[in-house]
Amino acid sequence: MFNKSKNCILIDPGVNYLRPFEGLHALGHFPFGCLSMATFLKNSGFSVKVIAFDDVFGNIEEPLPREEVLKTINTILENEIRQCSPLLVGVSISYTVQCTLGFEIIDIVKRLSPDATTAVGGSHVTFLDERSLLECKGLDIVVRGEGEWTITDLLHCIKNKTDVQNVDGITYKKNDKIFRTKERGLGDLNKLPVLDFNFLPASCYKNKNINIAPTRGCYYTCKFCTDRVFWKNKLRATPVEKLIKEAELLFNKYKIGFLSYEDSMIDVNGAYFSKISNELQKI
Repeated sequence: MFNKSKNCILIDPGVNYLRPFEGLHALGHFPFGCLSMATFLKNSGFSVKVIAFDDVFGNIEEPLPREEVLKTINTILENEIRQCSPLLVGVSISYTVQCTLGFEIIDIVKRLSPDATTAVGGSHVTFLDERSLLECKGLDIVVRGEGEWTITDLLHCIKNKTDVQNVDGITYKKNDKIFRTKERGLGDLNKLPVLDFNFLPASCYKNKNINIAPTRGCYYTCKFCTDRVFWKNKLRATPVEKLIKEAELLFNKYKIGFLSYEDSMIDVNGAYFSKISNELQKI
């Protein structure tokens, strides 16, 4: 029998279908964070499954009853967990508006698979790590800051059954106490592989607007923005060659409708932006 077990399941709770619940107006959320972490984990030798709930529910115009949403999520997770038997299930919470649902997903996972380690990541939980662990009973670990390197170290640790206290950049619960490991430095974006878009079904791409972040961080210190703290007031750029390879795949293989680059500090007069623009014209 074909073995469908996975070391890790990564979940994006979605945003687009939450609009009727939360009064959101923006469309076009793409699970970039989950996709980047899944690709990095795969490149490190782990087997990964990605679930994007925006794809499951679509862009609904009227709110579904919350009980119906949770029932559908429960059914999907029950099936996936039964097939995958994951060591780790992580939920990427990109926005505060996703927190309630994200925590509900974690609690569902813990009920379905008590032995699986549960984790969340993103800006909100990074700054409210202890509170998140107290609010969400099924949550074991908060990944603080940049996710790719931390979740890889964490999965190595879980797989080898060593103590997670040796993993930098996490906050975790143990025996009803909360512990914080030391901060993790920012990773080298040159070491990130080209995104593996096969983690998501074709329906996530065809004729869709896809958002990708070419840089991480910002030099400014705007008090209303989390970027200055989350990215430690540093700016790092993804190699243009990687961005172009991803764009070629998205347009030529996955037939997307529109590609947008979301950047906290883009310099339209700079050499980096100019190089991206010139290379995109060749596709």
